[in-house]
Amino acid sequence: MTCDNVQKLTDLYLDSQLPEELTADFETHLATCKSCTSELQSLIQAHDFLLAGVAPAEVSPAFLERTTAKLYDIFADRLHSSAPKEFDRQWTLPFLYEDEPV
Repeated sequence: MTCDNVQKLTDLYLDSQLPEELTADFETHLATCKSCTSELQSLIQAHDFLLAGVAPAEVSPAFLERTTAKLYDIFADRLHSSAPKEFDRQWTLPFLYEDEPV
């Protein structure tokens, strides 16, 4: 693997989204390339710094309720379609109803 390839794949590597076979090649390259290792360490530090400075977003229950209602209105025709019985629950999975078991 080349330094150019490592630079292109670094984001995927940091997000643990790189396939296993590429991860092995990526890490093998890092073991032999001080420049790429240094760059990766800098990105890890920046990533950690940004995560520490920003609190995770919390969604209010009111927002979830409004969004669910809007989605239900938009997709109501699909939720109550004439699909075969075995597919009745397919469109209702994202929506929870208090009177129905999950």
